[in-house]
Amino acid sequence: MGVGRSGKATSVTIATQRDIDATGRTLHRWFVARAGARVVHDVEVTPSKSGFSNETFMCRVRWSDAASNEHDDSLVLRIEPTHHQLFPTSDALHQAAVTEALARACRLPLPQIRFTESESQWFGAAFYLMNRIDGRIPTDVPSYHKRGWVAELSAAERARLYDNAVAKLAELHQLDQRRVAPVLSPMSSTGSPLQAYVEHVTAWARWADADLQINRSCIAEALRYVQRALPGDVAPVVVWGDARIGNMIFGADLSVAAMLDWEAATIGPAGIDVGWWLMFEEYICEASGLTRLPGIPSRDEILERYESFRGRAVKNINYFEVLAALVFSLINSRLATLLRNAGVDERQAGQFAERSTGMLSRGLDVANA
Repeated sequence: MGVGRSGKATSVTIATQRDIDATGRTLHRWFVARAGARVVHDVEVTPSKSGFSNETFMCRVRWSDAASNEHDDSLVLRIEPTHHQLFPTSDALHQAAVTEALARACRLPLPQIRFTESESQWFGAAFYLMNRIDGRIPTDVPSYHKRGWVAELSAAERARLYDNAVAKLAELHQLDQRRVAPVLSPMSSTGSPLQAYVEHVTAWARWADADLQINRSCIAEALRYVQRALPGDVAPVVVWGDARIGNMIFGADLSVAAMLDWEAATIGPAGIDVGWWLMFEEYICEASGLTRLPGIPSRDEILERYESFRGRAVKNINYFEVLAALVFSLINSRLATLLRNAGVDERQAGQFAERSTGMLSRGLDVANA
């Protein structure tokens, strides 16, 4: 994950504690006991290298149901974390429920949830299985601004890819949030959805207090700022919570084949997603010592395209960029602790928190100017 200040890619991961063969055997038993399989012919399991918030595995399961229908399913298995906790809470079944609710409410490209399991007897935690979708995902490591399949596209193709991605974010924000309100409610019952979100972030900072060892004073200043400068009168939308092209699968024609990772979804202002998108793009590009590839829009151009697709301006964007950098600094501070506990040296473990808090400091300077 991430790119060091020199621009050299440095891959840092938390190794899975789960035995792959044992995972396959457990999944075999689960299909017979819970999915209605009469016979399971074969189970193949491969660990995914992406993400820290869940244990993720690519699976192929060939099985026959009670009516002797044959199935050959390519699936993604996601298990709530059992060996590390990056976020204050983790709820795999809620993630699945949000994905299903959105799929019913709109035509956005979403993975189909196939099975859910609440009992922990199988993998030690709740899990779900969703269909695997063919396509390609822009990489964070190495940054797609540096190399990989996005870098190999023409400038015109990259521009088309990016327009397709931003258009889908705007489409999400045009969805009537009341259609998913029974599943996707604000993070608190008091105040506005934005106030509830900021209260959630404040509680998150208290939970992660022991992890805030890098630029702690900057994080404290940012908390005071997002509480003090809270914008008013902001219309609520469905907030993705991790809006970026690295959470999208793209087809061969560069259309968006799937929008992934809804664990942070909530109800709130669109600025939460737009600010996160702008922040993360800077994080994997300029803050990593890289230059945007031809065809990839600048920060201002991304904002202009989003507003054009949505037909509505994003107010107080500097506030939301600070809020995004604050949240990412909390994540990376916790990640630094997990990496240190996993035996990663101090410099590597802290590099992501150093970068995100550096962005946070610069964002505060702009917001307070």
